Amino acid sequence: AKELAAREKAAREQQAKEKAATAKAAREEAAREQEQRKQEAREQAKRNQEAKEQERREREAKEKQKQQEDRARKEEEKQRKQKEQEAREAERRERERRERERKEIKLEQQRQERDRVEEQKRDKEEQAKRDRAKLDQQQEHRSKPSPQKSPRVKQEQPDSRTSTPSTKANS
Repeated sequence: AKELAAREKAAREQQAKEKAATAKAAREEAAREQEQRKQEAREQAKRNQEAKEQERREREAKEKQKQQEDRARKEEEKQRKQKEQEAREAERRERERRERERKEIKLEQQRQERDRVEEQKRDKEEQAKRDRAKLDQQQEHRSKPSPQKSPRVKQEQPDSRTSTPSTKANS
């Protein structure tokens, strides 16, 4: 009976040892699995972080490119507007130049017309003076008692009212 009790005790101890070993193995397996899950979670977190970083870099690169394109577009627009402004300015200067030339030509024509009118006026006045001088001369000749009054002499004296070849030449 003692031996049987000792064997049973040994069997129970063996069972307890096996049970403890199984429990230990199960705990170790659970700990390994938990560690593996933690490692996978860390790696996933790292991949997620890297993906976020990549997205951020791409977003920043796109934003930077957009800003460069915007600056280039604004510069183009500025240059286009400046060229248009310069073209308008050049057109305005050209119009003003043509207007000045037109006015100068008009003034020159008016001056020439005034000169022509003045010249005609002077010519008429000189002609009138010559005509008066001739008339005065004729009247002097008529009023002077001439020693011989022949009809021939009277014919030679031109009448100021009728134009003779000599008066036509003077006008």
